[in-house]
Amino acid sequence: MRRGQTQIFADSADLDACPHLEDRAESGLSAICVPVSIGGETNGVLHTAVAETSAYGEDEARLLETISDQVGGRRLGTIRAFAETEMQASTDPLTGLLNRRSLADEVHRMGREGWHYALAICDLDFFTSLNDTHGHEAGDRSLRLFASVLQSSARGVDFVSRHGGEEFVVVLPDATEQAAAQYGERVRENLVLALADGTVPPFTTSFGVTASEPGMELDDVIATADEALMFAKETDRNRVVTHDRDGSAEGSGDLRALTQSA
Repeated sequence: MRRGQTQIFADSADLDACPHLEDRAESGLSAICVPVSIGGETNGVLHTAVAETSAYGEDEARLLETISDQVGGRRLGTIRAFAETEMQASTDPLTGLLNRRSLADEVHRMGREGWHYALAICDLDFFTSLNDTHGHEAGDRSLRLFASVLQSSARGVDFVSRHGGEEFVVVLPDATEQAAAQYGERVRENLVLALADGTVPPFTTSFGVTASEPGMELDDVIATADEALMFAKETDRNRVVTHDRDGSAEGSGDLRALTQSA
């Protein structure tokens, strides 16, 4: 809306007629456009037209402004506030990723629908040192950049979350631990490219990956992947470690092999 004010257009043939009338087959139209505002900011427009010139005046304008206020300032404002509250409750404020609770909700839903999944847990290597050396602002920028790389490297169906601090968890529905390991390698490669512009201090990342077993709780899958991550940390970091399981009917989680890629 021009100037954020109600506009009355007397004739669609005028040079400054409402652009919404340009593609109309009828001729001799008049129109009125009323801004729909939320919190003083114009977010949309209430547009109406009639096949008659000079059909709208101040009375029609006031009526439509009342409707706009009811729709925008009240109803849409309430909907937007509710949506923003829901978003704040489900996402991490620093990175915009899912938070721990939201990830658990998604995995619970997957469990009800019978989906299995692979899981990757990762963090920034030597993050405490990065914070101490370059400051917390640089640390926050590093976390945001890493979150962006995690998200851009994932599939559209994957769930990327910040688990806390510098630790992140990614759930890959209908995927194997091999696919999760490939995802980890893809993140490591993309991270090198993302760090090339030098906007944040250089850092690396380590991954532990595994796959869910029937009946396993999310916390148990995370704990299994975390074992692999700890192994990565103990063996020079900057690598992906896969936690394979023995495949027994009990799903005991006995370690069969820890395989790593540098």
